Order: sequence, then structure tokens, then C-alpha cells
Amino acid sequence: MAFISESLQNHKLYRLLRRLAEGDEAAMDTLYRDYGSFIYFHIMNITDNRGIAEEILQEVFLHLATLTPDQLPRFGATSWLAKVTHNLTVSYLKKREMRLVSLPSIDALPDMEAVSLSSRNMEDTVLGRIYVNDLLSILKPETEHILRLRYQGFSFNEIADQLGMNPVTVRSRYSRALQKIKEVLGEQDDT
Repeated sequence: MAFISESLQNHKLYRLLRRLAEGDEAAMDTLYRDYGSFIYFHIMNITDNRGIAEEILQEVFLHLATLTPDQLPRFGATSWLAKVTHNLTVSYLKKREMRLVSLPSIDALPDMEAVSLSSRNMEDTVLGRIYVNDLLSILKPETEHILRLRYQGFSFNEIADQLGMNPVTVRSRYSRALQKIKEVLGEQDDT
């Protein structure tokens, strides 16, 4: 086993992870109570979606529950946890995006009147994609691109680098776009 510094061995998070890896089930409750908000905050920072964040939070704790003593951090327990959370969040979002991308594009679907859809889920998926595309069409193309990149799990800094923009500008456009979409959705609920 690799050398573990005394400061890491005395770190509360490391001790909890060690107990968990050794099969102490009570450690999971303590870990959730003491670090659940920390993990959730990091997930929300990427996803900005409570439902998805709660799913990913479960994934993170499932991952932590399956760790072996050899997989524990060797330094910086808190930064290690933040990195694990980030990686699992991005991985989850990429898998989710791959499932969405693997669906046929709306243009590639046959004439809806000529084909009866065999599954209600397929119909819901197609209608959902049309609805989302309609919602996004109210935005400028660059702002729509920011939303799509953010949905794919990219950070504001990564998006800014890709688009050659200031991260503050990216975050501002993203926030305004979400507000605009919420307003449109609110108007539709009123009708």
C-alpha cells in the first residue's frame, strides 16, 4: 500500500472513506450528513438541474460505497472528492447526451401521418424534441450553443474557451437564456 501522510490519515473525510471501504455502514450516514451538501453543490454547479443533481448525488454515493481501501485518495481527500464528483457528473451527462443523440433526428423521421408510432415513449420523445427545439429557436444561435454545451456538462470556463468569450459573459447569457425560457414557459402555462 502506498504511503499515506499522517495529515491525510487524520482528515475526517479520509477516515470516513476508510471506514466505508472497510464495510462500516454507519460511515455512509455520517458521510452523507457531513458531505452531502458539498457534493450536491458541486453537481448543481455543473448541471443547474435539481432532478439530475439528485440522480447524480445517488451515483456518487453508490460509487463511494463500492470503494476498496486501495482506491482511497493518497492526498487531498476533499479535492479528491470534488474531482470524483465532477468526473461522475460529466460522465453521467455525457451518457445522457449520448442516449439523446442516438435518437433519430426529427428530419430523419418518416412522415408522421404515414407511420403510426408503435410506442408512446417514441411519440413523447419526438414531441419533446420538437418542443425543445421550438423553445431554443427563440434564442440567438450563439446563446443556444452555450445552452447546448452547458447541457453536455461543460463548465462556463470551458465554454468561454471554446467560443473565445469571457466566462462572465457566458454565464450572463446562459442565465438570461434560462430566464427567457422560463418566461415563455410561464406564458404557455397561463393559456
